[in-house]
Amino acid sequence: MFLTDAVVSPAGTGFVSTGGATRSLYGISADGYLPSWFLALSRTRVPKWSLVTIAVLGALYLLPFPTWQSIVSFTTVGRVLTYMVVGGIAVQALRRTAPDLPRPFRLWAMPVLAPLATLAASLVIYWSGFSTVSKFFLAVFVGLPIYFGYYAYKRLNVSLPISLSLGLIDAVGIALSFSYFYSLTKGLKVYNDVGFLVYVVVTAVLIYVSMAVLYRLGSDYLRREFRLVFGCQRI
Repeated sequence: MFLTDAVVSPAGTGFVSTGGATRSLYGISADGYLPSWFLALSRTRVPKWSLVTIAVLGALYLLPFPTWQSIVSFTTVGRVLTYMVVGGIAVQALRRTAPDLPRPFRLWAMPVLAPLATLAASLVIYWSGFSTVSKFFLAVFVGLPIYFGYYAYKRLNVSLPISLSLGLIDAVGIALSFSYFYSLTKGLKVYNDVGFLVYVVVTAVLIYVSMAVLYRLGSDYLRREFRLVFGCQRI
């Protein structure tokens, strides 16, 4: 029975995750963050290229993980981080930048509960382990070249040479800093404060410089978007 469940349960989770991720990729493309060919539908109204992409990425996703436990740990970090951003952090940001939006439900004691929820989520991520968290944030940072190299050009009216340059610099900088970090930690098996500090500082500088360039050279829409994100302007 346990062996059967070990096959059936992950298979069901895989089918659900594939369907959800396919439609998430479709929605990201509809928002302009990815090329429009992800919006193409099959005869059965399924986002076909999104489904193919998710299937390939899902197969590649399994390669770095030697055990089922490591896959669960990595996935848990992703889900908790997503909750932390759209939960406690987002509700506080929206109360500040959009105080007059209609709210059928208003969270009771938000100034207390939201920070506590963010703290609890942060602890779950911290307890997932050094190796898992390091790999996850590398996967998160892979999105930076996509944002600065594609979305900035397609939706934020930044010139193509600038957006491609930013995307390339981000990709190379993150790859080199993580490689240095990876080598100093012997494959993320031992701690190394210097390597970790270099990795964090390089990534932070890349993000800051890229956003400063976009803010300086982008459109008024981009500057308004940045001000809303950082709470400098209200909706």
